[in-house]
Amino acid sequence: MHVKSKPLSRRTLLRGGLGTAIALPALEIMFNSDRAYAEGAFGCPRFIAIYQPNGHQADSFYPSGSGADLDFTGCNSAPLQPHMDGLTLFKNFNGTNNPSGGNPHLTSITSWLTGTPVPNDQAQTHSVSVDRWLADFYEENAPTGKSQHEAVEASSFYDGPNPGTSYNNEQKNWLSTDRNGNKIPTQMDLGAVLERMFDGLDDDLSAEQKEAVRKLGKSRIDFVMDDVHKLEDRLGTQDKQTVTSYLDSIRALENNLSQPLPEGGGCETPGPGVFEYYDRWSDRIDNTNGHDSIDLHWRDAMQLFAIGFQCEAIRSVAYMLETEAGESLHAEGPNGEPALGDHHGLSHNPAGAGYGQRDLRYAQVFADMVQLFKDTPVGDGNLLDQSIAIWGTGIGVNHSKDRIMATVAGHGGGNSITHGKMRDMGNASQVPLMRSLLLHMGVLDDTESFGDAGPGDEIDMTS
Repeated sequence: MHVKSKPLSRRTLLRGGLGTAIALPALEIMFNSDRAYAEGAFGCPRFIAIYQPNGHQADSFYPSGSGADLDFTGCNSAPLQPHMDGLTLFKNFNGTNNPSGGNPHLTSITSWLTGTPVPNDQAQTHSVSVDRWLADFYEENAPTGKSQHEAVEASSFYDGPNPGTSYNNEQKNWLSTDRNGNKIPTQMDLGAVLERMFDGLDDDLSAEQKEAVRKLGKSRIDFVMDDVHKLEDRLGTQDKQTVTSYLDSIRALENNLSQPLPEGGGCETPGPGVFEYYDRWSDRIDNTNGHDSIDLHWRDAMQLFAIGFQCEAIRSVAYMLETEAGESLHAEGPNGEPALGDHHGLSHNPAGAGYGQRDLRYAQVFADMVQLFKDTPVGDGNLLDQSIAIWGTGIGVNHSKDRIMATVAGHGGGNSITHGKMRDMGNASQVPLMRSLLLHMGVLDDTESFGDAGPGDEIDMTS
């Protein structure tokens, strides 16, 4: 281990011209010993929830067998098999949506992270969601100091107004709720999320400085290279490799965000004032044609969130894959697989091949995200060790509340979760799973409730 007599500050920033700043990941030089590095590099665990609308094709998704004795041959969750040492599949949950209260799409998405059904599809306030519960806890208790931005709410698609229909309601875009019960808007523009992660590092950064950086259209890395060279003189070999890899990840993401979208999508032209290299995911509100790049947005978003988690600029993420009943299409797969149709339309033919192919595509992207987290160093371990990721649905086949899927990956900073199996929940409520994750991450104690789950309502994930 490389230790200097004067450790680097835990919150050291790389600073550049025009007020730009980039946070650093945990480095050995920031700690006085191997043990302090191993423990202090982590702080509070990271959390990401990924919502898949319109359910899944339950009959073709799961491997055959039970527990840890599983055969993934021919099933749509097959891409997860190489990562089962770090994840658990859940089948047959009962959801918290409220079909008797109106449109089940709208009540499904709103209740997935809150654990409490909304009374009807017109409700405009709700209980606090898991991601915001975590953000509030981290703000008060993070051992390494408050992160600049504790939570991010993002979406691959924003569904615009649908006048004269039951979908003309913001509930279809509503995944997260704050402590006051108010819905939190999601951000489709990943460039804006990247700006938000780093622009808040200097409280005195003026709007004029931010705009000057935007107009130059340069990578943030270019502005801070003088600080990088000064820092390298103090770093050992491992720390240099960590910094280089981290900065390369930021630059690669910026480069990817500058690439044009695939032809054939229905995206609107980006508005003015957007970073040149962020144009790829500028806000687009067009629910008449949709766009065919949903899975590409997810891949870009996971790269962005891995960077934010690594440097502790963010701690909690809620991410929507499209919206319930939205009319978004899907891009070609990474190996040239054909583009898929409108995901809402596919869900109305639950036995159709396209519905299951979407699950297979998403399973592959989730598997790639798990691998990315494994490859992202955090202290002596990796990001997956220090994270909890949940990917799931809030609505069942044929818009019911039955046979709902969830997949949980990561260990959240501890070793008590035992992965590697599939659990059949027998149509039990999925709310105890959310409460169990909060308990595991130390956010709740045994006497506290979450949503409709109280003491005794938890899932043993240790055996």
